[in-house]
Amino acid sequence: MGDQDHTPKPLTGVTPVRKIAYPYSMSRDETSGLRAALLRLGRLPGYVRQPDLARRSGEQGHTYKKGWEVRFTARTEDEIAEIRDLVVAAGFAPARPFFKGHQLIQPVYGMAVVQAYLAARQTVEENAARAARGRRTDGAPETGSGTANADADGARTGSTRVGSARTDSTRTGDARADSTRRDTAKAAAAASAAAAAAASAAASAAAAASAAAAGAAAAAAAERTRRRAVEGFPAQVERTTAADRMDCSDRARRAGPAGTGTQGTARTAADRTGPGARVGAAEAGLTC
Repeated sequence: MGDQDHTPKPLTGVTPVRKIAYPYSMSRDETSGLRAALLRLGRLPGYVRQPDLARRSGEQGHTYKKGWEVRFTARTEDEIAEIRDLVVAAGFAPARPFFKGHQLIQPVYGMAVVQAYLAARQTVEENAARAARGRRTDGAPETGSGTANADADGARTGSTRVGSARTDSTRTGDARADSTRRDTAKAAAAASAAAAAAASAAASAAAAASAAAAGAAAAAAAERTRRRAVEGFPAQVERTTAADRMDCSDRARRAGPAGTGTQGTARTAADRTGPGARVGAAEAGLTC
């Protein structure tokens, strides 16, 4: 057999892969700025739209741009402008916005923006969860940590004493002292918790009592105001005109029988109750 040539031979009919030629290498500041822009992009409200292969262009026209896209939602044109600026800062090209119902939609097409948006949103959610855990840890009471520190100090003191004395009696005494200190700390913590609960209950009861007293005082004041208004209103309007002060006899005497003039001048006060006065009132059409 002859010598075999192990040198690689060039492949024919295959297009070689070219590397992406960037105009310049990004500096550290530009990299951090791009990362911050991507994080801001992940905080924006939006959703990912995947292509629907069943819907295609037909006689009615092109339904929507096929392909993966991110749709950012907004309510005003100012928000759309801010979203477009953030998209450009993150290195993507925003498309033309459009209305969908009462919302403004800013689409950005391409799988790259979809992956970047999903990764940024996941990072934002993880940062928010980490911050929430930190807040819960900072807001927790430190009584347990103080007790743990006291136990650790007691254990160190006990070990030092045991190392110096090297006797079983000293070890037993240190263990008893540590247990006594732990019991005392637990009892003090329980007493402080009970006192705090009692104080909060008393404060809530006092607040409820003051609210009830204020409500009763307001109701009493409203009742007094209503009573004064009712008592101050006149039961009957005073009659001030002469026609109102006349009784039925005077009206009958002034009117007289039907077809006659005024006859009240020739009558006395005793005639007001007579039959003539009543007849005159009836004929005149006057009633009391």
